[in-house]
Formats: sequence, structure tokens, C-alpha cells
Amino acid sequence: MTSEQDSSLPKPLVEHPRVLVALGGVPMVAGSAVPVRHLYALHARGWTVKRVVALYPFLGWAKVLDALAFAYDNQDLVEMDLRREGEDTDTARASTEGVK
Repeated sequence: MTSEQDSSLPKPLVEHPRVLVALGGVPMVAGSAVPVRHLYALHARGWTVKRVVALYPFLGWAKVLDALAFAYDNQDLVEMDLRREGEDTDTARASTEGVK
């Protein structure tokens, strides 16, 4: 296995229209540079969808909800992405402290 193969994530089990899979298999919210893993981590820490939309108003409700649906439909993939990037739900929380 090459190092490039090591960094790739598996293909999604369930695709969603507002989520694109970038190079290396990273799920991203379509039309943005926001990784699905980040929205998932916030939601897993107890953030409401309303609060996530307030943090990312340019995404809007439909993209945030679809990204979260993708994350829960492909939870193993998204959690692998979190581990690979060295993030966890605590990291996401710390990076957004003070955001209402």
C-alpha cells in the first residue's frame, strides 16, 4: 500500500446531493470548504442544528441538514475522517468556543 492509499477514506455507503467527496475521500459540504466531519463533531457535542446554521449561515439549513444526514448515514467514514485529521468532538468544541 502506498502512502496515498493510506490517506484515502472508504467510499460513502449512502450519497447525499449536498455533499461532495473531495480528493482523499474527504466529505465536504458542496460549494464550500467545510468538511462534514466538523459539522458532525459539533452536533455530536450537543450543538443544535440551529446553532450550527448560525455558525455557518452561508451554508443554510438544507446543506447543514443534508451534511448531518450524510454523516449519520456514513458514521464510520466520518469518524475515520475525524481520527485521521486528529480532530474529535472536543477539538471542534474548543475551536468554536464563544460562538453563540
